[in-house]
Amino acid sequence: MEAFEYAVEQGCHMLELDVHLTKDKVVVVAHDENLGRLCGVNAKISDFLYEDLPPLLDEIELHFSDGEKFRSETTNHRIPKLSELFERLPNTLMHIDLKDDHPDLPLEASKIVNQFDREHITILGGMKQIKQNKYKKLNPKALTFCSIGGYFGVFMLYIFGLLPFWPIYFDSFSVGKRTVEIARILQKPNLPRKWIFRIAIGVLRFFDFISKPLFRHLQKRGILVIWWVLNDPKDFKEALEKQVNGIMTDVPSVCKKYLDEESRYLTFSNSNTPLLAGKSNIK
Repeated sequence: MEAFEYAVEQGCHMLELDVHLTKDKVVVVAHDENLGRLCGVNAKISDFLYEDLPPLLDEIELHFSDGEKFRSETTNHRIPKLSELFERLPNTLMHIDLKDDHPDLPLEASKIVNQFDREHITILGGMKQIKQNKYKKLNPKALTFCSIGGYFGVFMLYIFGLLPFWPIYFDSFSVGKRTVEIARILQKPNLPRKWIFRIAIGVLRFFDFISKPLFRHLQKRGILVIWWVLNDPKDFKEALEKQVNGIMTDVPSVCKKYLDEESRYLTFSNSNTPLLAGKSNIK
């Protein structure tokens, strides 16, 4: 909660977060399914009742900022409920990833979104299309983001010239970028399964090459384009050059400083509303 509130204070207009279900079906905000990195306990969130969840560690390593750690300055180390976050920041846009594969997660998340009347300011989905389908069926007016399968599908349809004739059912094209930090990690000599990273980076490099006209096409169709996870000024610069709608970042203060120095902000395609998506630093 501390990280989310800090991001909003820094000027972020959207928060990006991930949710899981506890054993008693409470929707909680956490990136990892296993609590080893977050809490120092080798167990899954789904193994615990909410009241029995272990506290977050004082220091948590960040996934997309190699060697960096989030250090909490509060005494409240509970993993927050999604409902608590909605109560604390009722008017803040949120981008929510259904990280858990539990079949009831889309239903429970939908209940909370409806309870707080947030369908219009909550973009929700998951890497698997089935999660979006379940959520959309429960909540036809809900906003969703593109799944990983849809991500590759959009690029293929665009390459073969079919995308202009293809219906789009998601509202946000939220995709990973080949970042400075990823390039730095790939230089490590003993990186496990490095070949997988190299293949992924090769694909992202090609997609980056054709991304600007694709992004323009999607934006003309009312789709938000959001890049993740950007923590370096070089990546911020490229995001501005590609005119994406939003940046997901672990370091909102650094990103804001860069945008202030450039006197430039990101905007929705059909309005003048700037968008800077701040991730929770416990990621």
